[in-house]
Amino acid sequence: MTTTAAATRWFTPAKADKTLPLVSAIVSDIKELREAVKLRQSRVDEVLMSRPDASSGPYHEELEAMRRSLDEDRRQIRAFISELTAIGAEIVEGDDSAVEFPAWVGDRAVRLRWSLNEPGVNSWRELADPITTDREIDSVLFGEGPDIASYSGR
Repeated sequence: MTTTAAATRWFTPAKADKTLPLVSAIVSDIKELREAVKLRQSRVDEVLMSRPDASSGPYHEELEAMRRSLDEDRRQIRAFISELTAIGAEIVEGDDSAVEFPAWVGDRAVRLRWSLNEPGVNSWRELADPITTDREIDSVLFGEGPDIASYSGR
């Protein structure tokens, strides 16, 4: 995520929750498309391994069409990720069904976490915490973030 206050949109749990109808749709699309790409790529790999002549023989055109389709799907995934970034959210690395939002607690930047099919933002973590850390939101007071002049990128 961006580390300048000018470029960072800060979220409270309530603000992040307001984005969830759109974020949920985008995350669902990313997850579905990544699963389809993975399955089709494994099929292409199987054909190439079982038929050494596939890249020049009768399967060549079909394989090229599949590769073009996979490339287009990968471009679409990048476009979906860009949409999330424009909203202010970021896919959690290694988990296509979770996103994080930049937030502010006390005098420091943190990340709110939401997972697909959850009704709302359900946890948070310190920036230094491992990405798998889940802290409860209950008693934490999330702020609006620093003003541009006072933010040091912590």
